[in-house]
Amino acid sequence: MQKKNDIVFISGFSTLQLDKFTEDSSFFEWLKRINSNQTTICSICTGAFLLAKSGLLNNKECTTHWKLLKKLKKDFPLLKTQDNTLFTK
Repeated sequence: MQKKNDIVFISGFSTLQLDKFTEDSSFFEWLKRINSNQTTICSICTGAFLLAKSGLLNNKECTTHWKLLKKLKKDFPLLKTQDNTLFTK
């Protein structure tokens, strides 16, 4: 069980695989649970799509690989997706 001061990294992946993750909601429930425990969650590149799907990025600044910024904005309109940005907190 993750707890405060733990760090979880969500790596990048092919967004074509996103549908495989949505079939099982237990991953997204786990993300929400560890977030409530004040675990630090870091996504890299397209990992932002998983955090967005979980709802953890709603109304927060975020970014992803430049080739997929439009898709992230379109698929998740509640995000404050940043262009020309390498990192957000």
